Amino acid sequence: MFLKGSFTIFFENPFWVGLLEREHEGQYEVARYVFGAEPSNAQILDFLLNHYEKFQFNRKVKMDEEIKVSKKSYKKKLNEAKKQLESGCSKKSLEIIQAERKARAKENKREKSLKRIKYSKESFRIKQEKKKNKKKGH
Repeated sequence: MFLKGSFTIFFENPFWVGLLEREHEGQYEVARYVFGAEPSNAQILDFLLNHYEKFQFNRKVKMDEEIKVSKKSYKKKLNEAKKQLESGCSKKSLEIIQAERKARAKENKREKSLKRIKYSKESFRIKQEKKKNKKKGH
């Protein structure tokens, strides 16, 4: 059993963020943790040793799998490359996190839509009951 991992800390305005990447048997996973204030070396070591379970890893991705991200202009790609050099994170890990955020946002949007429809049906039913009761003279 061979496990390869890396932990990168970078400043993502206004918080410090830790990005844990791990590879195991051809699978690639990424976890992101927001620290808030700048952590010291002792805090980072303590966090990795004692609070490893707080990391929520995204879905497993095969090492050679391409992650679909929307097409970007040349300038945006240059800016991303510059940010990547500053932060030290791999592009693949950032793409996975972005794809997971989009999937989560899509799921939340769908849930809100279903909730809204359910609420409107329920309010319509209540209005109909009131209308019936009013005609009955109650």
